[in-house]
Amino acid sequence: MSTVLDLGALRVLEDDLGHHAARDFAGRYLAELPSRIARLHRAVRDGDIEEGYAAALSLSSTSGMVGAVVVARLSRGFAVAARHGLGWPAARALGDLSAAARVTCTELATALATPAPPSHVVSRLPG
Repeated sequence: MSTVLDLGALRVLEDDLGHHAARDFAGRYLAELPSRIARLHRAVRDGDIEEGYAAALSLSSTSGMVGAVVVARLSRGFAVAARHGLGWPAARALGDLSAAARVTCTELATALATPAPPSHVVSRLPG
């Protein structure tokens, strides 16, 4: 059982979008996560509060959709800190968020590499 992923959220996404679309979305999230974290680092470096806030809220939303619960929570925390300036609290939140993103990348990649359980759809043959 993962402490950074809620695989139930990924299953809900699969129910909503279909297996392939949900896996594609999660794969894109995984591929883009490092650049999204880098965007937050740039915002802190440049002192761009609005960019940091917007990037953190976007990351929080998509993280929640794929079940990356720790990244979602820490992104929201970063957004709150960013609203008060990009000083020490935001930098500290970003350090925690960066570490959680690395663990999430590993665990989500493993989850996506694992075949999905068989569908619960029952087909009846005529006869």
